[in-house]
Amino acid sequence: MKKATMQFILLMLFALFLATQARADPKYYIDFKAGGAYRANKFSQEFKGGKLSKSASFSLAVGIMPIDQVAFDLSLTYNPKFGYKFVGPYDIDPTLTKINSSKFRNVTITTNGYYFLLDKTSFIIPYVGAGIGWSRNTISNNPHYIDGEYNFTRKGGVHNDLAWKLTAGSLFKLNDKVKLSLEYSYTNLGHFKSGKVDYVVNGDIFPVSRSKTKIRTHSIMVGLRYEL
Repeated sequence: MKKATMQFILLMLFALFLATQARADPKYYIDFKAGGAYRANKFSQEFKGGKLSKSASFSLAVGIMPIDQVAFDLSLTYNPKFGYKFVGPYDIDPTLTKINSSKFRNVTITTNGYYFLLDKTSFIIPYVGAGIGWSRNTISNNPHYIDGEYNFTRKGGVHNDLAWKLTAGSLFKLNDKVKLSLEYSYTNLGHFKSGKVDYVVNGDIFPVSRSKTKIRTHSIMVGLRYEL
């Protein structure tokens, strides 16, 4: 994890502590969300031309509302499987077809702040928010085939990076304790990096460099919030 990211998270946790001093009876909550995440950016050169399927997305957060229109929380988000696949001309010989595929997985921990545009007495409570934290990005082994024949496998890899997100959504009040939520998030998950591999041709070894690409996502989540 980057040092600056850790310092920011510690600063946000300290801010959460200070927020508890805003009034004598701050409200605490637990929030669970589920939905889907979709790639929002173009791939870097190494993965250019490939397609990334959507992934399910799950989030669990614990938070505090120091005042009625402001909340802070610490959330854990898990995107279990983005499927990547490339089918296209082989860069060395365009008359041949190259196929390669792998899977991307992500775990993100962020500290988040929210501002509610209407007070808690409303049935619909729209809000906006932002968060920053740490992202752990995993890519599986990436086998390459040329015209159906196995060529080589680029090893998988794990990379930790800075993550940030912007959110907008609405709470729907069911009663004083329970609220439903519908939320959109734009998230920068940072870089996904593969491992290295040696490509062997007729006994000669050619090192294949580590590949990397940024992934940013659009997410739509439905959630349930319970105020303690």
